[in-house]
Amino acid sequence: MYGLINHTIEQLVLRKFGPETWEAIRKEVGIHTPETFSIFERYEDALSYDLVFAAEKLLGVPAAIILEIFGEFFFEYCTEIGYASIMRALGGTPVDFLEQLDALHDHLSTTYIGFNAPSFRCTQEEGGDGTEFYLYYYSQRPALGPVVVGIIRAAFKTLFDVVVDIKVSEQETREGETCFLIKLSDRDGKGPHRLGSSISLPRQATTTEDLMTQQTFDSLFPFHIAFNQDMVVTSCGNAVTRHFILDGLVGRSINTVFDIVRPRLNFDFNSILSHNNTVYVLIEKNAATVKPLKLKGKMTFQWQFNVMLFFCSPSAIDLQDLLDQRVHLADVPIHDATKDLLLLSEQFATDYEYARQLENMTNLLQVRYVELDGEKQKTDRLVYSVVPVSIADDLRHKRNVPSLRYEDVTLMFSAIEGFTEFCATHRPIEVVQLLNVCHSVFDTILNPQNHPKVYKVETVADHYVVVSGCPQIVPDHAIAICNLALDLFDACGTALKITLGIHSGEIVAGIIGQRMPRFCLFGDTINITSRTASNGRKERINVTAETYNRLQAFPDISGNLCLQFHKDVRMKGKPKPMPVWLLSRRRTKSLSNVTNRWRKIGAIKSGHLAVSSATAFLEMPKTYEAIVGKSTSLSTFGCPRSRSSVCTLL
Repeated sequence: MYGLINHTIEQLVLRKFGPETWEAIRKEVGIHTPETFSIFERYEDALSYDLVFAAEKLLGVPAAIILEIFGEFFFEYCTEIGYASIMRALGGTPVDFLEQLDALHDHLSTTYIGFNAPSFRCTQEEGGDGTEFYLYYYSQRPALGPVVVGIIRAAFKTLFDVVVDIKVSEQETREGETCFLIKLSDRDGKGPHRLGSSISLPRQATTTEDLMTQQTFDSLFPFHIAFNQDMVVTSCGNAVTRHFILDGLVGRSINTVFDIVRPRLNFDFNSILSHNNTVYVLIEKNAATVKPLKLKGKMTFQWQFNVMLFFCSPSAIDLQDLLDQRVHLADVPIHDATKDLLLLSEQFATDYEYARQLENMTNLLQVRYVELDGEKQKTDRLVYSVVPVSIADDLRHKRNVPSLRYEDVTLMFSAIEGFTEFCATHRPIEVVQLLNVCHSVFDTILNPQNHPKVYKVETVADHYVVVSGCPQIVPDHAIAICNLALDLFDACGTALKITLGIHSGEIVAGIIGQRMPRFCLFGDTINITSRTASNGRKERINVTAETYNRLQAFPDISGNLCLQFHKDVRMKGKPKPMPVWLLSRRRTKSLSNVTNRWRKIGAIKSGHLAVSSATAFLEMPKTYEAIVGKSTSLSTFGCPRSRSSVCTLL
């Protein structure tokens, strides 16, 4: 089948069920399903059937109903892509419309090379009013009858404003043929379908004298064949005579020389007589030329002579096809439009190739656009991971990002005890592995869902730096930092010894660099926070007086925080010692309680932390041993040589 069918299936699923369903159908069919279908490309019939079967499985809808819905949508989509005018021009009544479908398909075969189209023919009772008739549908592809039902429903509703009742008739038909009984009705009972497909005019008396000689007629209509009720050819045009110069055609049975391609009916006189308002296509049997002669035209009964006259023209795709049938342009009469169409076909072939290449290029651009969009999303995620979201948006739109002064923020520095000694005695790769595990777990605890008011600034060696109140200004930034510090400290337990320093004050924040922009903080507040962690009490959370004062401003919120005065700590660059408090929880919580708290707020899924979290800290001694291969490294980090308590927790 041509890609138009598969492309229409794709559009049907996308519009009615969404892109997720279409992707699921593509995956169900398999990897051989292309991302987009080209209208002018040919695909295996099996692929179209596989798409329908996959939709049946995923949607839970029978294949017959899916095919009928496809038929209705196929008519609507064809009108969208430029076939609306030709649909309306096919016929003024439903019967005429159906009888001209073969002519439309034959015309489309010049565009879609190798187009294996179905065939249609209509019959009705003599004297019928056009509201009830039989439609015979023939196709080499099985089980596509519901598509015809859907197309007819949509076409008759749109073109003729009639309601159609279609049933499969019980009449015996040939193999590959389906007969439908069609009944039409409308609101007022006076619709255009009441007109018959043809009107019988009274026969007027004519003179018995010939108005034109046989030689003149054969010359004017070089492509015609006349045959009697016995199917014996009585005369033919000059071009047909020249084609059969060796064996001759007059006197032979036409059904022994030609096969009937359209419509699909028995090649006998009575069948043709009952379907004279249909385009007929005949093809030569046992041709001696490169290609058999193919004739297309109309059958008309000449009652005066009791013969059937086939007015026809050679049917060819282009000039080369015409020559392969041993026919020349000179054989086609001037009054026959076939000559002009063949000349235009040469230009059309070039335009068709350009259209096909343009469609392929468009499909390729769409695929590249989707890939580009995916890469942009990766870039955005990378930018959002190194700078705040509000600033990242300005960078993406190439807007100037000025440095800003924040009068009141709170910072926290963390440091791993014994990290300097560890670096001195172990390989760099082991240090990197250690920091990667530690900082990954810290990042999990600092999930925006759990701590939305805290922003991670950077990591420098074993230092993990976070801030609250910048770039998002919040009044309770000190409490937000303290809650994060307690979560980190409780999660570490005895598996990893860390020291935290917290300080509040004024900073200046801005973007440094263009090629690799970084969000940096500047000010004395950063220095004091770092020195609070390095000079404060080891393995505790050290809070300066500035942060302590801000916590006292929120007694209701900070009720679970326990602050115990430590001492005045002398810090580098400060003339006087600075008072420091030690932060802890007011009620001691075990690690399991902290874990339960994280489970409530979504940090743990199905009983396991997303990136190990507390469990990773419990495994930290094992990690160090795996890296170093020596149990002595555990004591370096403040962990006991015997891990019986840790193993018990594990």
